[in-house]
Amino acid sequence: MASTALSLRYGLLRLAVRRFVRELVHVLGFNSARPGCLSSGTLTIPITTAPSGVPMTANYSIALAGQFPAESAGIQIIPGEHASVNFGSAATGAPAGTRVLHVNNLTSSALSLTVSAPRQFAVTGDSCGGLAPNAGCDLTVQYTPVSGGDATGTVFVQGTPSDGSATRNGLAYLEGYGAGNASLAVTGNLSIAGVLTFGSVTSGLSASQTLTFTNPLTSAAGTAVTVRRVQSELPFLSTTDCGAPLLPGQSCSVSVRYTPLYQVASSADITVPQIDTGTLTIESDAANAPLFLDLLGQAKAAVVSVPSNTAPLAAFTTSQGSLTFGSSAAGTASVPQSVRLTSTGTATVHVTGVVTSSGFQASNGCGALIAGASCSIAVTYQPQTSGPTVGSLEIQSDASTSLELVSLLGMGSPASVTLAPLALDFGRVLVGRSASQMATLTNTGSTSLAIGSLITTGGNFALATATTATNACPSSGGTVGAGTSCTIAVMFTPSTAATLRGTLSVATSATPLPLAVDLSGVGTRPQLSITPDSLAFASVLVGTTATQSVTLRNTSALTVDGLSFRATPGFSVSSTCGITSLNAASSCAVSVTFAPTATGVYAGTLTVASTDPASPITIPLTGTGTQTGTIINPPAGDIGLTVNGGSTASVTVQAGLPATYALNVTPSNGFTGDVALTCMAEKPADYTACSLLPASVTLGGGAQASSATISTLSAVSAAIGAPSPLGLRDVLLCTPPALLLLLGLRQRRFAALLTFLLAVAPVSGGCGSSVDRRIRYAATGTYTFHVTATPVDGVTAPKSVTLTLVITPR
Repeated sequence: MASTALSLRYGLLRLAVRRFVRELVHVLGFNSARPGCLSSGTLTIPITTAPSGVPMTANYSIALAGQFPAESAGIQIIPGEHASVNFGSAATGAPAGTRVLHVNNLTSSALSLTVSAPRQFAVTGDSCGGLAPNAGCDLTVQYTPVSGGDATGTVFVQGTPSDGSATRNGLAYLEGYGAGNASLAVTGNLSIAGVLTFGSVTSGLSASQTLTFTNPLTSAAGTAVTVRRVQSELPFLSTTDCGAPLLPGQSCSVSVRYTPLYQVASSADITVPQIDTGTLTIESDAANAPLFLDLLGQAKAAVVSVPSNTAPLAAFTTSQGSLTFGSSAAGTASVPQSVRLTSTGTATVHVTGVVTSSGFQASNGCGALIAGASCSIAVTYQPQTSGPTVGSLEIQSDASTSLELVSLLGMGSPASVTLAPLALDFGRVLVGRSASQMATLTNTGSTSLAIGSLITTGGNFALATATTATNACPSSGGTVGAGTSCTIAVMFTPSTAATLRGTLSVATSATPLPLAVDLSGVGTRPQLSITPDSLAFASVLVGTTATQSVTLRNTSALTVDGLSFRATPGFSVSSTCGITSLNAASSCAVSVTFAPTATGVYAGTLTVASTDPASPITIPLTGTGTQTGTIINPPAGDIGLTVNGGSTASVTVQAGLPATYALNVTPSNGFTGDVALTCMAEKPADYTACSLLPASVTLGGGAQASSATISTLSAVSAAIGAPSPLGLRDVLLCTPPALLLLLGLRQRRFAALLTFLLAVAPVSGGCGSSVDRRIRYAATGTYTFHVTATPVDGVTAPKSVTLTLVITPR
């Protein structure tokens, strides 16, 4: 067991080294314009430690591989041949600056030239078809960022000599930086340092985990985020449904599968478990792109007669990194261009789908690609409006790059009709309910146009009735006068809780092809459950009050934020949960007081507002005010709750020590009955837990005591935290300072991981001490908990107190 834990900790350190090297390689870039030479190597870092005083050296090796076209004498490109042409920073989704590259033929033969551009760079001007001996020509290259972060690549120029001699190649190095909008949030079984752990898996078997990537609801309305590229490496492979734009609240997923390979001839060959590390790279046009998620798994050996630890490789290359289309009028289609996929691995690659940006269409001619096979995807440009269109072709597969990117650029010219906007976002809509949005068709020509058809695709979208829209467009066969506009109403009625997509297509006599609007919305279900669903107060004496309560339960896996409560006159909200957020699977009570000021029947509502898609939720309230002396019901019993003698209490402890609070529940007005006690953190707090003893009391005349204890440490599974002679923190503390300095050179992502690794491993007495690695301590800081006493009669209002916990360093 000790060797297992030690191996795992060395695996974690190797993961940290891998992160540093990975980000260094990301900055340097391996993004060629076309397939060419393969370059590979290994970075080996020896680390010597001395557990128990005995020196021990471990070599940490990181495989490096890159693909680039070969360069030969005869073609000179200025600038860019010896130093990168830097385009600077530019916003994603729009064409940026241009640079002119001069190509010289240094040979004595005429050359026929072909030019290829890398991802996110487009050749928009090319006078280099044929080049006479010792002549030159110009290439205009434009930066078209569709992903955030560093963008690097090479323009590849190949010259075929007229005398039949060997081809000549030239390279120009390019770089830019994409500045994205909004952010991309990731949820899943991730640690605070962004590590996705798969546990122990036997060689040849698989374990899978799914990550969800979301454009937060807090993003500006209409701001989309698109995942452009997803990449991992063996033994971690992925599949994804990402590639389409995500508007606020929308999400896509990536499923990561860990399939370790660790075969041995006999059990005697098993010395230590094999620790596998990897990286899932998510490129997008978000401001926080790219995302690097570290992967960690432990392989159990499989005993076979003839071991083979060579894993099959599923990979492919694309013939083009970028496609540029000439000018096309809105509502027409360009001549198709092809992207050829070639399988370069040893395993079959399955192309599962293609996704294109608005204004582009793709015809997928690919399916299963065996090793060495090729197939083609045809792309056409169908502009929906005038002006430049920057987009992408996303290729979904089960290869090591499960979402591959080919950047696209086209120029649209005006037509005599427009359809706006280009996309309609219906936001979050409860399943079974409906929401509508409008599109506007405008005839900018000098003659009337005829409507051919109005069609929606996607089973959750439909044309609304004509009366829904103001100045509604006519149906098929109708006309729209010159210089006038009409509106088209589209209804979204989700049938399931998911991100749903469709298209509105409008065919007219003004364009050969229909104009289209992308449709999207999110079907959701209510998060809050409120019981009871109404409150009836019966008769209450004018000038007195009566109180009842409702219980809010969050039935979803997401936090409900922005809680607020409002009651109509005659009623008031006298006690809330004391919080504005309700965590997943949590509950709290809200008290409502009826205080009649005159006789008669009162009817009102309690309104609960929040981020729940069903918000606002209304609860009917009724009661009757009666004259003095005609009271029907006696004053209701009530309870009180204190912590350490008051409504709030604060306790300070060192990390690892418990904090204890004294609770007192008291009856009033003759209350009798059982009272349930609950404790809930205001915000999630790792490695803390609140317990109550007892968790319920029975009131029958006097006060009853209870206590709340908040622990500040927790234990993890013995499989990953067993005692060992050398832990991760020991390895890090005993690592040579020069290496740690080297690792710290790469900005704050590595620093965050290193801080996490140091924090979660307890300090030992030295490089050879033995401590229990299963213990995890809560981070220092201030935490807030709420204890609520709820009478089980469902009538008496619950009471809450606030517990403040301050954790100091050990």
